[in-house]
Order: sequence, then structure tokens, then C-alpha cells
Amino acid sequence: MPWIAPHHNDHKPRIVGLALLSKATNTSEGILNFAVGDATQPYGAGKRLIAHIVNDRSFIWGAGFGRAVRKRWPQVQADFRRWALSHQKEFRLGKVHSFDIDDELAVVHMIAQHGFGPSKTPRIRYEALRCCLDNVAEMAIRTKASIHMPRIGCGEAGGTWSIVRELINETILYKGISVSIYDLAGRPFQGSVQTTLFGG
Repeated sequence: MPWIAPHHNDHKPRIVGLALLSKATNTSEGILNFAVGDATQPYGAGKRLIAHIVNDRSFIWGAGFGRAVRKRWPQVQADFRRWALSHQKEFRLGKVHSFDIDDELAVVHMIAQHGFGPSKTPRIRYEALRCCLDNVAEMAIRTKASIHMPRIGCGEAGGTWSIVRELINETILYKGISVSIYDLAGRPFQGSVQTTLFGG
């Protein structure tokens, strides 16, 4: 750091430094849209990715948004089960698996919940979710798709929306990709407030 003369009536020299802005700051941010509706029926046209969280222990989704996906598209659940059983090294936290329902719609499973069922601590794993969201963002860029999801991680996984929202911002919105978040009609969001970042 270069030294310059002190201020008037001061004997201590001053230090000068330069701060350069990263090129990444020029990235236009995407928009986080909130909609009332069913995330299994995403709005808009063109290629759309429905992203949701699944756990790392069960091949069958019996609760939350996963159950809604299973009921609407049994073939999506069947494909995930086949994949998880035949790719056990990939069936772990931080990984994703997708299934194309048709040319315009795909479901992306993000493995970011450890186990399932009642727990004294949240089952969501934020670092795993960050990895998954990064992968979803790259998938959206590659396929020119929009991203749609419920309030991921804030139901059965026990996460806090403010934390999840920040992760979405850092991994997806910052890359200029917009995301639509869905709340079911007549069921306003009332998420839990997580008191610790550490799971069980």
C-alpha cells in the first residue's frame, strides 16, 4: 500500500488502497416472482423446470410436494426410484436428478433433505441445497428454461424461508434467471423460524 502525506496538524501518514469491482457485479439479476397456484401446473410457456427437494433415504415420496408430484405424475416417481436404486453413489445430498415429462416440462429432484419423519432439528441441509440450486441454474441456462418451485425446504424439511430465499438469490437470480415461487390458494405461507443452521 502506498503512503501519502498526513492530514494538516496530524503526524500519522495515510495509506491509500484501490478496490476493483468484480466483473460479476455487471450481471443483471433475475426476478423472484410469487404466485398463487399449484407448482405442478406452472404458469407461462416454453421450457419450464419444476424444482423440489427430496430426502436422501427414501425412494418413495409420501409427504409434502413430493407426494403431489407422485400423484400427478406416477411415472416421475417410478423413474426416480429406478435411478436411485441403480445409482446409489449418486443418490446422496447435493445431487440432482431430472425427468422430462414432455418437451416443455421437466421435474428436477434436489436431494437436500437428510432423512424423513419427525425430527428435533431441521432435516434440510443448506450446503447441499446450494449445490443443487447451482445445478438447476446451469440446467436452466443450458435448456433456456424458466424455473418454478414451491417454497422449497420450508415444509417437511423444516427450513427457514429467509435462508432458502438467500440461497436462491445467490445461485440462480444472480445469474439473471427468474424464479417463480408458488403458494397454494387459501393456504398462506406460515413458515417456521429455524434457530440453528445445524441439523441432527
